[in-house]
Amino acid sequence: MAAAAIPCSKVFCALLAGDIKSLLQCTADELRPFLPCLTRIALCQPLDTSENGRRRQKEVLSLIAGIAETNVVKDELTVDFEELRQDAQKEQQLYKKLGPGEERAASQSLLAASIQHGLAAEFEKSPQIRKFRLVLSEILRVMNKLESPFGLESSELFECDVFMDEVSDILCIAVTELPSLLPIIQVSESLLRLEKGSYFLCRLIANMPELFDEVVTSLVLNRESMDEVSLAGRCRSLSIQHLCLMNPERAAYVQTLSLKHHRHPGLALSLALDADEKVGMVLREAGPEAAREAACLKPVGVVTLVHNIVIDGDDQMKASFAQYMKLMLQKFRRQKSSAVTRLRHFLIQRLLSFRRHPQEVLKAPSLLTDVLPLEAVELLGEDEGGLVIDVKEGKHPEGVADTGYLQELVDQMEIEISDHESGDGWTEGDGASKDESSRAKHPHSKKRKPSFDKVDFPPLSLSHQLCDDEALELMGLLHCCCALKVQAQMYLTSEETAAILNLIACTCPPFSPAGVQFVEVSLCVLLACPFLISIEECEQAVVRWFQWLVERLPDFEQACQGQCSYGEMLLLMAIHLQENQLVQIESLISGTLHMKVSSSLRSGHFALLRQLFMKVFTEEVVCAHAVGVAPTFNLNSNMVGCFPIHCMYQLIKNRSFKKQGSSVKDWIYKQICALQEPLHPTLAPLLQEYVQLLSNPTSRSNQGSPSSSSSTTSSSSSPSLFSYPPFTAEEVVRVFQHVPGQATYPPITQVLMLHYILLYQDSYLANLRTLLVQSGNAVSSPYGPSVLAQIPMKQLLQYARQHQATYSTLYPSFLRLTATHLPQLCLAEEWLREEGLEGGNKFTPIIKLSSKNINPEFAQEVLTNLQNSPSKALLLLTHLSTLPPIDLIPYTHVLVSTLPLLLEPCVARRIQAQYLALWSRLNTVTPKKLWLDTVNALRTARSRTLHPITLQNVTEDPLVVLRCDPRVFRCPPVFEISLRVLAAYTSMSRAWLAEHAHTQNCVAMATSEFSSSSLAAGKQQRDELCVALTATQESAVVQLLLEICLPTKEDEVQCNFGPQLSALREIQCLVCSYIHQVFISDPNLAKLVHFQGYSKELLPMMVSGVPSMHICLDFVMELLSQPQIEKQQFAVQLAAHVIHHYPLTDAMGMAKDIFKQLLTLANEIPAHMRELYFLPILPAIVLFCKTFPPLAVEATNFLVTLSKLSTPLVETPLAVSIHASGGPQQDSEGKKRTSFLDSIGQTFSDLVNTTVVRV
Repeated sequence: MAAAAIPCSKVFCALLAGDIKSLLQCTADELRPFLPCLTRIALCQPLDTSENGRRRQKEVLSLIAGIAETNVVKDELTVDFEELRQDAQKEQQLYKKLGPGEERAASQSLLAASIQHGLAAEFEKSPQIRKFRLVLSEILRVMNKLESPFGLESSELFECDVFMDEVSDILCIAVTELPSLLPIIQVSESLLRLEKGSYFLCRLIANMPELFDEVVTSLVLNRESMDEVSLAGRCRSLSIQHLCLMNPERAAYVQTLSLKHHRHPGLALSLALDADEKVGMVLREAGPEAAREAACLKPVGVVTLVHNIVIDGDDQMKASFAQYMKLMLQKFRRQKSSAVTRLRHFLIQRLLSFRRHPQEVLKAPSLLTDVLPLEAVELLGEDEGGLVIDVKEGKHPEGVADTGYLQELVDQMEIEISDHESGDGWTEGDGASKDESSRAKHPHSKKRKPSFDKVDFPPLSLSHQLCDDEALELMGLLHCCCALKVQAQMYLTSEETAAILNLIACTCPPFSPAGVQFVEVSLCVLLACPFLISIEECEQAVVRWFQWLVERLPDFEQACQGQCSYGEMLLLMAIHLQENQLVQIESLISGTLHMKVSSSLRSGHFALLRQLFMKVFTEEVVCAHAVGVAPTFNLNSNMVGCFPIHCMYQLIKNRSFKKQGSSVKDWIYKQICALQEPLHPTLAPLLQEYVQLLSNPTSRSNQGSPSSSSSTTSSSSSPSLFSYPPFTAEEVVRVFQHVPGQATYPPITQVLMLHYILLYQDSYLANLRTLLVQSGNAVSSPYGPSVLAQIPMKQLLQYARQHQATYSTLYPSFLRLTATHLPQLCLAEEWLREEGLEGGNKFTPIIKLSSKNINPEFAQEVLTNLQNSPSKALLLLTHLSTLPPIDLIPYTHVLVSTLPLLLEPCVARRIQAQYLALWSRLNTVTPKKLWLDTVNALRTARSRTLHPITLQNVTEDPLVVLRCDPRVFRCPPVFEISLRVLAAYTSMSRAWLAEHAHTQNCVAMATSEFSSSSLAAGKQQRDELCVALTATQESAVVQLLLEICLPTKEDEVQCNFGPQLSALREIQCLVCSYIHQVFISDPNLAKLVHFQGYSKELLPMMVSGVPSMHICLDFVMELLSQPQIEKQQFAVQLAAHVIHHYPLTDAMGMAKDIFKQLLTLANEIPAHMRELYFLPILPAIVLFCKTFPPLAVEATNFLVTLSKLSTPLVETPLAVSIHASGGPQQDSEGKKRTSFLDSIGQTFSDLVNTTVVRV
């Protein structure tokens, strides 16, 4: 169907929008296809009966008055449609009797009976009603065959050019008047089976514009899913394209519908080509501005479409498009009107257009011609060794140039594809080697002009530099070609590969961000399509391009003002290629081009490309350039692309700097100081690799280590022990210092520096033995206690914990290292308290102090006099509690120094509670200094006159914390502070002992000359001693805390007022909570403490206050089997209390075993020791039976046996006389025996009262 046959899109859009003014400006020829619709509007009763509606109807009537066929259409609208409907329904019933697809003689038709001279002749001489019958007869005949396989139906009436207008008018009126008889969807499907069905379909929809979306949706979604492969698919796709030309505003909808449902990829591609053609036409006629406006309204072009399908599409969309491309390239490549052929025309035109005048955009012509006309491009000669294209204009009435040579070029492409599929054993890019054989097979190809792969590749020249828009457009084109080859497996001919490589290696991009983006995409396209390099001239061109990129890199960086640069990507590619890291290269290309290219990286062409890279970018050149690149300012994870940090990470990881003897310390330090949140994901692995490089000991024979003159460590160890000098102590401390008048470093820099220190410390300890072997003497870390004391570790850890999303790549490692080397900062109980402080309700005090006069000196004065003026002190403490923790740091000394005043009698409990709250808030920011000052402040008055306790003292002996003023043990708020300090220092001491043992083991193994077995035995002994010392310290802490819980005389007096007012009760609760945490962290400590034993008076407190006491059931039988009487008694008492509190299933069996053990001991223990042994455990017997009443049998048996053993069996005369003599010793023993028996009897009585149920 010719382009003129399609109804005018301007009229269709105006009719759909009801724009009468636009219709008045149209010609009669443009309005003719829409005459049935316009006539109905003008003559039928309008729905809008207002004055405006009548006026519009008159305007339409005047519009069609000048068209000659208006009267004919008017007569057609007066036909008796009810009679037609009845006859047509009878015709349908006859078709149903025959079945779908069956033929019936024309004489049997009720609508077309008595035809003598054919349908066309009968139609010409028939009246209007008869014409309707003939049209309905034909359309119903075709509709009856919809269920049969697709095939073109012959119809004399619908194929006659003379009656096409009249037949289309009748069809439009019939479908409108008889909608139930002629459903629009079925009629549309029927028209596809006619030779000129697309014409009638467009005329039908032109007069029913409101049904456009319904019809095209049905055509796209129903039946065939792959167009151009079958006749049905081609007819359907062509009809939809014609409809889109009639209504271009909905072409984008059709294209989206096709992509969304993975149907008709050729249709989507054709619409994209039409859109690019329209924009190109507007560009040539109206200029760039009009072209940009047209591009906003069009469907997506070819480049965007390929991106949406091949790159952004789902797997099903990609597979469908790849299958379509494969079928079209293999079986239908010689179909001149296919979308793939048009795509090749489009690509070669665009590639050629950029080689002459980039500002001229040559577009593919309309799809309506059978053999697609192309813009004539003729290869005239060479300009500086390149391609020159001449566009011949004026040789075609519509401005379309001669197509002879370009059509011949496309034929040559098909020849190459045919050779590729015939299995001649050649690959892409080898067109030069097969040129002669191709000409032998196809003699007509000898007339070809020189192919592109024979053209020289000129050096880049600034006189042919692209502008930004041209660079971005060409970049999209290269990306499109790469996606079609890599993802859709479209074969590229030698001409296309040569043209692509020519544009990559011989195009001068602009010195702008657009130029940088073009270079990055070109580099990735070259790696993804290494077959582009097929001959020696291509290799030379690529090498020249690499050299040009290196030379012009400063120009790009200067023009972009350091905001973007391709140097990082170029270096990163060179690094990966040197190490042959295909996975990293694939990741880099995929991140830039957004597609997988794994198959291209394992070809022989890629090996050649790798050699070209390595020829230009040697390892020495890469390292030297990487060190000179400036760090990225404000680097963060929101920044996308390649940056110097990626190159540095790969170079450090590959140990390239070590091989070349280059130092990167200064670069990494500057980059750490120039960070911004959120943290870039490469920083964490970069630091880890750098620390491994630092702490990897250098052998004495190594000659490649860098000079350490640029930095000196603060350590006194021998120099050159490390591969690279670490950050100096001054550089580390500088990050955390606040210098007045200078900007402080952001938290992210401080967190990174602390992470570096922890990494270095961890790696230093891991390599300590090797360092000692090489140095021959003691080696210390450059970051000693003096450096660590100036770092706010707890504050940084808390900040990182609160911003885990910002430090997602760093936080797990950071937390692990902190828990390993600084366990005192990772106590779970402290973290829970901190969360409570963060989520606590903030309140505003009713009475406020003026904040102008509040300073540390004023606070010192008020708190020193808190006994005389408690209200003023309480107001001050309340005010301080409203300040952020960071603002409380100046008041640390004041609060800690006045802690002993809280131990005085009659100090208000509220003041003590406020002190505890402020101390907790300070503990979140400056814990180390706070802990040490608290320990010194709570010492006795006599001890305070001595030398203050140092960090080393309390680390070696945490019990120093409990050598404080005894009043602390009865002041719960202050005692809670002491317990928290004790927990921190105990954890610190444990880590210090482990590190000390490790150091001693390394020293012994480095300096000893004994055998390996002796060294292993010594190491095991030292480790065991370390474990024993740690257990001794922690058990001593528990024992001291238990002693504190024992009541004194003052406590007994205070308990008379009730347990709720007892300070001892609060102290016991705090101790039980502490012991519970200790037992959970180390269950073996619970066993050790109970084997050591403690006062039986504390057993009820321990069992009820320490939830983890149930673990004692695991070792109580072992404790009972100990030879010491005290331990056996303690075991029975412990078991009785634990079983009573935790009456578990296995506990009753354990109690029976204890009774058996006691019964055995009663028979074995000497008589004089029996009372001493069994008297303390008699209450435990009652407790056993109270818990499990069935144990009364075992208990009764034990008590009877014990009473029998304690009573003499026979009173002999000698014994009676001795007893009568009244000796004092015998009388005393008798009283003891009687007392013991009374105790047994009382026990039995309690047992009966407890277990026997009285009725």
